[in-house]
Amino acid sequence: MKGFPKYKTLFIATLISSIPFIALTLVFILNELRLMQVAGYGVLDFELAWTPDVINTIFFKWGAVEMQQQTLITYIDYVFIPSYVIFGAECILIVSRKLEGKLQQMGSILTLVFLLADIFDAVENINLLIMLNNAGSFEAYNPFFASLCASFKIGSLGAGIGFFYIASMTLILKKYTNSKRFLYLILISGGMIVMGLFFLWDIFISLLIGGIYFVMLFFLIWRQRIYFNEE
Repeated sequence: MKGFPKYKTLFIATLISSIPFIALTLVFILNELRLMQVAGYGVLDFELAWTPDVINTIFFKWGAVEMQQQTLITYIDYVFIPSYVIFGAECILIVSRKLEGKLQQMGSILTLVFLLADIFDAVENINLLIMLNNAGSFEAYNPFFASLCASFKIGSLGAGIGFFYIASMTLILKKYTNSKRFLYLILISGGMIVMGLFFLWDIFISLLIGGIYFVMLFFLIWRQRIYFNEE
C-alpha cells in the first residue's frame, strides 16, 4: 500500500472516483431532505430504528408510494457503496503516504477499515429491503441487524474520515508552525464542532463518531510525542 499503485495513478483514480461519489451523494442528500419535509422521517431514521415498532411508525408516515420509492433508493445504494468506499479509501491512502512511522501504518490500517464499511452497508441493505418488501410481516431481528450494521458502517466511516482530517491538519500545520499545542487545539476544536453539528442532526451518531474520533485523537497525540519532534 505504500508504493502500489503509483502516486500519479492513485491521484487520477481518486479524481475519477470522485465524480460518481459526488453525484450519488447529492441524490441521497436531496432524498433525505425531501423525506424529512414530507414525512418527518428520513432514511437515517429507518437505518437506526432498532425495533419493529419504530419501523412500523416510519412506514405509516411514508405510505405505500414512498416505500416503493425508498426500495428503489436502497437498490441504488448498492451502486453508491463501492463509490464512497473506493473514493474514501483512496483519499486516506493518499494522505497516509505523506506520513511517517506509526501514523503511516495506522493510515494503512484505516484504509482497510474504511473498506469494511461496504460489507456492513450491504448487510444493512439486505435487512432494509426485507422490511420494505414485507411490511408488517418481517422478523423482529431485521431492524436490529439493520441498525447494528448501520452503526458499524457509520463507525468505520467516521474513523476513516476522522483520521483523514487529523492527518491532513498535521501535514498542513507542520509546514507553517512548530507548535504542537496549536495543532492539538485545531484537532480538538474541529472534532468538537463536527460533534456539535451531528448532535443537532442525531444524538446517537454524534456520540458514536465523536467517541471514535477523540479516542483516535488521544492515541495519535500520544504517538506524535514519540514520532514527531516539531518543538
